[in-house]
Amino acid sequence: MTVMQPRARGQTTAPSVRADQQHIDVPRPPIFGVIASRTISNGGEPVTIEVGMPRLATDTIGVVCGLRIQGIGVAAVHGSDSIAALYRAFVAIADELAEANRGGADFDCADPTSRDFPAEAIRAEPHPIGAAQTAQSLLAARTLPGPDGPLSIIIGRPYLGPNRDSYRCNVHSSGHRTEIVSGADEIEVLLTAIRTIGTRLHLPQDWPISRLS
Repeated sequence: MTVMQPRARGQTTAPSVRADQQHIDVPRPPIFGVIASRTISNGGEPVTIEVGMPRLATDTIGVVCGLRIQGIGVAAVHGSDSIAALYRAFVAIADELAEANRGGADFDCADPTSRDFPAEAIRAEPHPIGAAQTAQSLLAARTLPGPDGPLSIIIGRPYLGPNRDSYRCNVHSSGHRTEIVSGADEIEVLLTAIRTIGTRLHLPQDWPISRLS
């Protein structure tokens, strides 16, 4: 994982990180196509978290996923595929919020296996739907070996539901019908998609990083 931008001890709320402060390994731009965001509370102060679209890494083998935590910094995490990179971004968010708390912040934070991850949203921020946010857009995929042949796993990009009051995500896995899962925001619906696949295929909670093949 690319190290988050340096912060002074106890500093947890700061202006956006300047471009000249970015770590050399952070993608330019650090967030490539924001696909999920949430604003949470740090002792009553709003802090926005953003996760970028997984994309092929340019400096190593695999896939990279960018993330930004307002007042803390930006990072790029690597994974063997798009699902692993996306989930590692969630893990990195949990780690950074916990580290900020050790430095004096006041986040309620949970890890990605919890339904409370990363923390309760303090305001809803629906994004306008566009061509890149339709039910047909692919976000992440993986193929696993199965007893009867390869198992294909596909997670769609979150998109606004018809009433624009929740997000939806298409989930496909071999041997099952494509299912539409829903959530209050993009982070919740993506984790719901990951849990749905895990339940279907009897995988561990952290299967995106523990079941790579």
